[in-house]
Amino acid sequence: MGADVRQSDAQRYIDLLRSALQTGRGHVASLHGYCPHHASALGWREEQGRDGNFHARPQGDRIGWVDDTHLYVDPKAALALIKKMSNDVGNYLGSSDRAISKALKEAGWLAKTEEKRNTFKVTCESVRRSVLCFDLGKVMELVDEHQPVAENQPNDLPF
Repeated sequence: MGADVRQSDAQRYIDLLRSALQTGRGHVASLHGYCPHHASALGWREEQGRDGNFHARPQGDRIGWVDDTHLYVDPKAALALIKKMSNDVGNYLGSSDRAISKALKEAGWLAKTEEKRNTFKVTCESVRRSVLCFDLGKVMELVDEHQPVAENQPNDLPF
């Protein structure tokens, strides 16, 4: 298998991962298992509860965790969802989790790995896990949900 095919598999994986989170087919939680910052981009939706207040609810299967700078993906859970999604669109991603992690590493997508492995160990919900570690900002284009976007740039001020 040539490098261009592995790169293609890596890009397809990333595209399907983004789609899974953005469409709510899967979600990621904070490292403690709660609703993360940027929840709407990471598979959570606002729903009105019985109390009349709106609450963020996870959508689909949990496929990973997130902190301020990294996205930690459970290799098996994410690949199962991604393969199902790729099959649904008629473009089946048939690679094994080992082949996908190797392709992701070779394509420069993985932010952290352990020596001689394509995974990284991190504690998520009090359990030490081997995950695929990505730079959050590289995989997801996130806008800070809690800070207003400035409409006027300093050079655009009317005075």
